[in-house]
Amino acid sequence: ADMLARVRTLVQLKQSASRLLNAEIAMLRAQIKPHFLYNAINTIIWMSKRDIEQTRQLLRSLSDFLRGSFDFGDRESDSVVTMERELQLVKAYLSLEQARFGERLQVEYELETTDFLLPPLLIQPLVENAVRHGIMEKEEGGTIRIAVREFGADLEIEIADDGVGIPEEEIKRWSETSEISSRGRGTGIGLNNVNRRLIRQYGQALSIRRRPGGGTVVTMRLIRMGRRDQDEEM
Repeated sequence: ADMLARVRTLVQLKQSASRLLNAEIAMLRAQIKPHFLYNAINTIIWMSKRDIEQTRQLLRSLSDFLRGSFDFGDRESDSVVTMERELQLVKAYLSLEQARFGERLQVEYELETTDFLLPPLLIQPLVENAVRHGIMEKEEGGTIRIAVREFGADLEIEIADDGVGIPEEEIKRWSETSEISSRGRGTGIGLNNVNRRLIRQYGQALSIRRRPGGGTVVTMRLIRMGRRDQDEEM
């Protein structure tokens, strides 16, 4: 009886953790702000008077972005996705922002591998944070670099920008509490939310540091997970 009680407790804990994880993902989905959709639609309308093919591409990007943002969390199998799927979401978001900001927003990729699984919505919120609170706060704009590096069984994902950078007091706050205040780059949903999920699933927090010459570098370490056949369909 005592063993059965322990098993029931463990099952309940697992179910509670799963519900909490889905709630975290739902919070990230909810951060799609009305002003982003408003700006994206206005950009597409503006482009429709100039370049029909580019308009079609932007409409596809908006469709991919909305699909990628709302498809997660409905099934237990969606607790992980392929890196290609996460990158599809990131590229859809960035293509809409680049159409709006033009040459002010540049993107670079350094991908040693994309053949792995990861929890959904880990990268896109960090990229959006870098665009909104780093690059676009500089008049001349700047560049975002998305890198994936292999370290044996581990993977390192890095999102770097040469934007305005996080204030020193916020870096210190992060090192002490792993939280960014509402007065800094994050607003409680972006960096903080992703960080809580990483700690819960991998036991490692995000690393955030100032970039030499200006800007911010956000790094996460993941344990490589293999691919599954059902995740091959995007």
